[in-house]
Amino acid sequence: MDLFGPSRTMSFGGNYYALVIVDDFSKYTWTLFITHKSDAFQPFRKLAKVIQNKKNLKIASIRSDHGVNLKTKILNYFVMNMVLSIIFLHLEPLNKMELLRGKIGH
Repeated sequence: MDLFGPSRTMSFGGNYYALVIVDDFSKYTWTLFITHKSDAFQPFRKLAKVIQNKKNLKIASIRSDHGVNLKTKILNYFVMNMVLSIIFLHLEPLNKMELLRGKIGH
């Protein structure tokens, strides 16, 4: 999971920020465009509900860089619902780029 922005290029919906989520198993990627970084939790929560309820799948863990605000909201949400264990990694920028390129194994 990665939250980034502002981008120099605006999305079709007029947003400059995005939350990118990659399923480690299937490599399926969701890109959720948002107005502000602080708005990232609600789209994540909706996607998590869809994945867990409509697709009848369970989120086993979450891996992300050390984004404190989003991490706190996600942690609180899942702890309150007792759905999963969460793994947040503090990845150094070089290692993060290597991970995105597939050079570091799971």
